[in-house]
Amino acid sequence: MFGLRSLKISFLRQYLLIKLILKLVGFLSLLMVLGCSESEEINCVSEESEAQIVQLQAEITSLKSELADRQAAVKTLEKATQLVLIKGDVVIARNKHKRFSFDLPAGATQVRFYGSFKADQKIEVLLRDEANYLKWRQNSRSGRSVWRAIPGVSGDADTSRLKTGNTYYLIFYFAPACKLLACPKQAIISADFSLNYQAP
Repeated sequence: MFGLRSLKISFLRQYLLIKLILKLVGFLSLLMVLGCSESEEINCVSEESEAQIVQLQAEITSLKSELADRQAAVKTLEKATQLVLIKGDVVIARNKHKRFSFDLPAGATQVRFYGSFKADQKIEVLLRDEANYLKWRQNSRSGRSVWRAIPGVSGDADTSRLKTGNTYYLIFYFAPACKLLACPKQAIISADFSLNYQAP
């Protein structure tokens, strides 16, 4: 989020600078015309002055175009959203899970879910919408995942397959396949997952 905020500030500074340049160029152009009108010569506007005015007008047109591009870029950045779903350690007891939920608004574009994890025990990590999360709660083998890490001690995610207008759950599940007395009591996970999208 900090990176997006810095980028917005940078674009805003450039936007204000271009507006200032436009005002200065317009002011200089006006001074040239006024200076000419006060001259006693009949044809006071020399060819050189005319060329300078044409050049200034071309620069104004170019700056206006660049200003419009900057305005569009600022609007795009204002709609950019980054959600940090989790960044840090998670401790999960044996045969338990922890979830992190988020809403993806209807009409959102450029959706991207990404991140990674490392654990001291084999775990399963899934991303599901609400309907499939409820199915998973009833039976961990039912329903579909938008993204799933095969049970292991590490994994990476990078997908844009999320449908807008849904609630999603990022699930960390620790269910070791071992005899009870020999099983570890918990798993410690270091995770970093985020969601990016453009608001409608």
